[in-house]
Amino acid sequence: MDLKAFLGKLGLLKYLSLFQKEEVDFQTLTTMTDDDLRSIGLTLFGPRRKILLALEPFQAITTGMAKLTV
Repeated sequence: MDLKAFLGKLGLLKYLSLFQKEEVDFQTLTTMTDDDLRSIGLTLFGPRRKILLALEPFQAITTGMAKLTV
């Protein structure tokens, strides 16, 4: 998945520049926590919650793959 497409589907495309400024791509985003999002400047609760909820399926896949490779 592409970061721009992901944020666009959530109606949060206005935050794309914030992630680009911090050089966060989609793969990196899938590993981020609520505190990580705050630390890069995403201070509003609603957008952070939307992102974290939408990332849950991707995080499950990443976690499952990590277990397979260990």
